[in-house]
Amino acid sequence: MKVRVRRPFTYQVSATKTETIAPGVHDLPKELVEKILRFGKAELVVEKKAPENKLRGHAPESKKKVGKKSVRSRGTWSKSD
Repeated sequence: MKVRVRRPFTYQVSATKTETIAPGVHDLPKELVEKILRFGKAELVVEKKAPENKLRGHAPESKKKVGKKSVRSRGTWSKSD
């Protein structure tokens, strides 16, 4: 998993050995990423994918009605005979 480390993170590899991860973007195993995220010293890097079906060069269809007739409103008064 890719993770962006914000501060140096030191973790224990064995009973007598520790390692430090420097700040930056690293591709690390899932168990180690969970430890770093739990202590709040990193954030996951989300890889953005380009859209596959994006249309280019085509204008969107307008939903506006063309040539709409004007509507004459009738009053609520009664007509005289």
